[in-house]
Amino acid sequence: MIVYTGIDSNRQISVDYNPITKKWRVSKKAGKAVCVVSALDCLVKVLPKTEEKEKDLLQRLKREYSTENVDLKFYKDLVFVGVYRDRKECQEIDLEPFALARVLSLLTLDGGCLNAEEGRLTVVAVQDGVVSAFRVIKRKEGQDHRELLEFLGIDIGGKEVLLSGAYWQAFENLFQRVLKNPYCSPELTCALGASLKHIVKTPYPTFTKVALSPKEIKGLSVKTALAVLPLFASFFLTNVMYDTEKLRESARREFKEVFPNLPAVGVYQQVRSRVLIQERFVLTKRLARLSGWEGLTIYSIEWDGEVLRIKGEGPQDKVIAISTQSTKKAEENTLEFEAVLK
Repeated sequence: MIVYTGIDSNRQISVDYNPITKKWRVSKKAGKAVCVVSALDCLVKVLPKTEEKEKDLLQRLKREYSTENVDLKFYKDLVFVGVYRDRKECQEIDLEPFALARVLSLLTLDGGCLNAEEGRLTVVAVQDGVVSAFRVIKRKEGQDHRELLEFLGIDIGGKEVLLSGAYWQAFENLFQRVLKNPYCSPELTCALGASLKHIVKTPYPTFTKVALSPKEIKGLSVKTALAVLPLFASFFLTNVMYDTEKLRESARREFKEVFPNLPAVGVYQQVRSRVLIQERFVLTKRLARLSGWEGLTIYSIEWDGEVLRIKGEGPQDKVIAISTQSTKKAEENTLEFEAVLK
């Protein structure tokens, strides 16, 4: 079982998830934390899909918003974009609109969610199960609730509405079709949505620092793919689902059994380089240079056939000791970095 804990301000809720049965349930345990970024501290956009490639669009948006805290995801003919301010409480985050929409999608494909918190009012509308509109405004005590809803400019009055947040009861009488959340109290709705980030499939940006997707396996010969399938499985479970040292060690042991003469560093990409003829040996030489990078956490490895691009973080003194293209201060005495090996 995997446990995820969604944290919304001073409220939190956890869920147990079984990756084999794909079932989840609310739990009292504490697990991997996912913190909610307030709607006042983030921006969500739904853009029409164009011919611009995903990587190019992402880099352009990072330049436009002058931040690395941008992520996007293509979905049918749409592009969901999320931007947020720096957040240090959790290593992993979820944006309030996406967290609310995730819970709402469990209850209806066409409806709205109103999240009433101290100082803000957030409304998210979904159509065909995905976000179609989102608004947030600051609210003050004593303001007329109907006027606030009209000012938001999203009409959810005729739809099924999920009420959430600490002040949800103040809006209860304004809607005729109020949805009941069977999983938790209204105050915990947003935290629940964050805890389900990796469980309920939604087309929203995840801002998750992970290594290259197993989809990179495409193009491998069947014979070689079958030979290293357990190794790919170990890598996937290690870096995407469990993130435990025990599983990482298991992946390294399996790698040593298949390739006893290679350093067990960058396991997934080394396997990929060994089975793709045009990249054989080249990437392995790049990865061999990582053997001295002890004490650093690697979040992603990108290989385009010529350049190895690595992103991660670590203690300031260790990051300074390596050749980096850019660095950014994370927590105290910790730096996020991007390095390029040519």
